[in-house]
Amino acid sequence: MPLAKPIRTDRRKRHAANARDRVVKLKGDIFHSTAILCEFLYYAFNAILGLREVYPKQDFKWEKRYDIHLPMLIDPDLKGYLTRVTTQLKPWLETKSVTRIVLALVSKETRETVERWQFDVRTTAEQAAHEAAPQAAPAAADQAQFEPVARSDHDMQAEALQIFRQIFSSVTFMPALEPDQCLFTILSYVDKAAEVPAGWNQSDPYVISATADQVPIHGLTTSVYKLVPTVTYCATQHDDGDDDQ
Repeated sequence: MPLAKPIRTDRRKRHAANARDRVVKLKGDIFHSTAILCEFLYYAFNAILGLREVYPKQDFKWEKRYDIHLPMLIDPDLKGYLTRVTTQLKPWLETKSVTRIVLALVSKETRETVERWQFDVRTTAEQAAHEAAPQAAPAAADQAQFEPVARSDHDMQAEALQIFRQIFSSVTFMPALEPDQCLFTILSYVDKAAEVPAGWNQSDPYVISATADQVPIHGLTTSVYKLVPTVTYCATQHDDGDDDQ
């Protein structure tokens, strides 16, 4: 392939330098965004398990994070499991291979899913296109994916606090769960080409087969990602409780 003229070579060098600067910045954004999401999910999993009393109250200690006190598991095996899950999410998030994370609560007695805490993962470009459609032109969405959104740690901490407040509020009107009534499992929706380590395998989606209600929860936006939580819960459980009274 013939060499380019010197002036074009110089210009390309400048462009290449700019591209390298941009790649370094974008990678930094991805790593920071990934760390923010993984930490948030670790605390969210703990909080949900504690607030929904999947384990007895004495199995939790309260820890202040995001300017709010959250229940945190004490058992080292359970803590280790949640740590392994969120640690594995890091490479999937960094390569944009994961689109959804689900914490499912399953009845020990019936083996049916009674609650499904879902966290959809979108890039900020995908979220912008989702919110603007159909008004936005396709070219705008294509351009947006190269423009990370500037987000301060203070803004993200404030959004995380808002999510936890909404989780606290949600559990006040959801059907009560008895300690040791449910098991939990965590699912990750990843691309088919994503590398899956040992210990992870193909899974049932753990959808709720009975009549269900769904509550959207405020999202968390980083410079690269938008985390969109929702909780779906079995509505018939509450009705059955009323009939027994």
